[in-house]
Amino acid sequence: MQAYSDLDWLRSKEEDRHLLYFPNEFLKAGYLLKDAERLNPKLKDAMDYRHNIKFFDQKRIPTKEQINKILTDSHIYVPHKNNLIGIQIKIYGPEYNEEKENLALATLCGPGRSLYKDRKGKYYGDIEELKKRYYEWREIQLNDLKGLNEYRKKYGLNFNEQVRAPYLLTFSRKIRLPTPSQEKRGYQKWVYDDSLDENFDYKWYLGAGIHAYAITLLATEQGMYASYCRCFTKLPNIYSKCMEEMYKPDGKPSDVFYLGLGYRDMKVKYYVDKNKANKDEYMTWM
Repeated sequence: MQAYSDLDWLRSKEEDRHLLYFPNEFLKAGYLLKDAERLNPKLKDAMDYRHNIKFFDQKRIPTKEQINKILTDSHIYVPHKNNLIGIQIKIYGPEYNEEKENLALATLCGPGRSLYKDRKGKYYGDIEELKKRYYEWREIQLNDLKGLNEYRKKYGLNFNEQVRAPYLLTFSRKIRLPTPSQEKRGYQKWVYDDSLDENFDYKWYLGAGIHAYAITLLATEQGMYASYCRCFTKLPNIYSKCMEEMYKPDGKPSDVFYLGLGYRDMKVKYYVDKNKANKDEYMTWM
């Protein structure tokens, strides 16, 4: 069994690794309480560290091995109902920079996007006009936000630059059935429902959300940032391989969200929205 990545002092003893899952026995084994609990504040630190930044450092890029370690750890530690995976995760590395730029164009948002998104919009299908607005917006972001208010008043546009992260993960629906390796190991068929109605609903979001957030925490452990994006639309004359999961081979439309991984561009300012709902507005003691 692989040891938890942060417990370096536990790695050397194979028998001790199993004790990690039994706290009482773990303490009886002679380890100090402070050692058993020392991960708790680190978890909160990781949660506090992560913010949904827009600009990633395009020069300081994590290695494929670093990212694969994060993904491997997430595979080991993240639970899925009945061990059946109802999600598909595709990873687009730095070599897909052009594809990500096209995707960034499709993330336009704000009141001005109707001019590009609606069929009757003035700039519908005008990719060159959209690129001008995108590059202008990007230049403002990279230059201390100078001119941002004027830009918003004039064009009413915003973009989600985080999809240009060095590593972009695409989360989409996968039919929730045992994999070939699970079948080979004798997975019991009575555990799952193989009906299409069961597999084409939005329950896949449950596993996807848990898995994605675990990846964000594992990324922070490596000093990286992880940013989500769900704001995008299919536009005419814009193609990106990163958007292929919008429509599955089965012909049924699928929902998709993205998670960008990498190091933060420390030269770019970003705004953290702390206008959260009150806890009692959605948590109720019964």
